[in-house]
Formats: sequence, C-alpha cells, structure tokens
Amino acid sequence: MKIQNKDVLLSKKEFKVLVKKGRSYEYQMRPINKNVIHLWVDLLQSSKDDYLFSNDLTPGEKSISERQIARRWKRHVKDKLNIQCDFYSLKHLHIDIITAREGVKTAAIINGHKSDKMVLKHYAVNEKQRQIDKAKDMDIEF
Repeated sequence: MKIQNKDVLLSKKEFKVLVKKGRSYEYQMRPINKNVIHLWVDLLQSSKDDYLFSNDLTPGEKSISERQIARRWKRHVKDKLNIQCDFYSLKHLHIDIITAREGVKTAAIINGHKSDKMVLKHYAVNEKQRQIDKAKDMDIEF
C-alpha cells in the first residue's frame, strides 16, 4: 500500500516495493502483469508524486495502512457478498496458478522469495497432485 508514483516503471512493467522480513528490509522489483497494466496507467495518470493508495483508495500524500484495505474488503466484499476468501487466499491461488503454468522457480521469483521452498510449502498447494498426475501420463517403456 506504500507504493508511490516514482516507484513504478511502466516501460519495464515493474514496480519497486519495500520487503520487510524480520529485521531485514530491502527494496525489490516486482512485475506488473500485462493483463492489468491498463489499471496501473489509469492510476498513475491521476497521481502526481503521491502514494498510489490513499483515502478512498485514490492517490494522495498519505498512504493507507495495510489494515484498512483488509477492513474494506471485509465490509464491502466478504460481508455483503458472503465471500469467504481474503487477500491471502487470492495470493495463494495466483501463485498456485503461476506454479502450474510456469513452474516453482518463476513463482518464487514473482513472490520475491530467494528459493522455491516457501512456494512449495505454502503457496503451490496443488503441486504435489500435479506431479502425481504428470507421472501417470509419462510415456516410458519398460
């Protein structure tokens, strides 16, 4: 939620984010998917050097807290539409789909992980079954 206009490189389809893990803080570049680049363009056109997400989820001088987006999701989506998933459920699904299409290493890179262990342990929930199904279809003669 703390992304600023200056952190986005549309020409490279990337944005910079501060990753906080324990006492370690580091900036990392993350990809912008081609299917949502038009949303980033719209957002950047309406922001100056502001944070992209401020009051009412519009650009502004002050960023919103991470908790605010979760509260909005609960109030406007989960409660009103009786939907059970939250942002982490969507993130897990997204990374599992990437793992199925592009492999564990790509999913780890997109997620900003240094190895594929975290993806295999927490995100690629269907990977084991995919590997079993793949083994069933192998054309290996004895």
